[in-house]
Amino acid sequence: MNTSTDFVQFEKLSLALPSEESWCKGKMYTCGGQCCLFGAVKLVTIGLIPAVGDAIKKHFGDRMGNIAEYGYLISSFNDHPETVWADVKKVIDEVEQS
Repeated sequence: MNTSTDFVQFEKLSLALPSEESWCKGKMYTCGGQCCLFGAVKLVTIGLIPAVGDAIKKHFGDRMGNIAEYGYLISSFNDHPETVWADVKKVIDEVEQS
């Protein structure tokens, strides 16, 4: 995985964020090589931001309220107390199946 000083471009989200061990909350990247969902999006392409935001709204809209700005929505979803790895994986799968 990556550190904050060693960025690699990934082809898809599931490669940038492949497992629960590679995921973190509260920071975009950790020195241990973990990243949050928004950090993974940035490692692939920021062009995915709308698709990720739409997937979050589709599956977890009730949890996230009316947050309109996608970057804030993705970060808020990632760090939400109820969000677990299975939720993040569901969003990743939704985006990659689109």
